[in-house]
Amino acid sequence: NLSNKFIAYVELFENSLKELEDVEREIIIGYFVQGYSGNKIASVLGVSISQLNRLKKNSIINFALLLDCECYRDE
Repeated sequence: NLSNKFIAYVELFENSLKELEDVEREIIIGYFVQGYSGNKIASVLGVSISQLNRLKKNSIINFALLLDCECYRDE
C-alpha cells in the first residue's frame, strides 16, 4: 500500500539522518530541508565556503550511502 511505502521511506530518511555526524546532519538539513544558503550554513558552522563545499560533498555521499542509493554502491 502506498501509505505504508511512504511511511517506510520517511523512517529510512529520519533514521539515516540520525546516523550522520552532527555537522553532516546540519548541512543536509540546512541545504535540503530548510533551504539555507551556503553562506548561512558556513556562518552557522563557523567554516569557510570552500570548507563547507568539501563537507557538503562528503555529507551527501554519506547520506546517500545510508539511504542505499544505487549510484553510490560498490560494484
